Amino acid sequence: MSRESTMKQINRLEVQIAQKKEAIAKIKSKPSGGNNSSDRNSINLLEKQIMNLKTQITRLKSQL
Repeated sequence: MSRESTMKQINRLEVQIAQKKEAIAKIKSKPSGGNNSSDRNSINLLEKQIMNLKTQITRLKSQL
């Protein structure tokens, strides 16, 4: 993978992280405050996905 394509991939992953953080904020802004079990499960899943994306970014940065 070229340096340029690696950087593009990192940028795409960072955009995905931002989108997932926005989704978490949206859930937390609900009248319930994101405190029901479904909302908590959604938040937990999104947080795990964010951690996976951060791991991918770290791996890609190590290739640069």
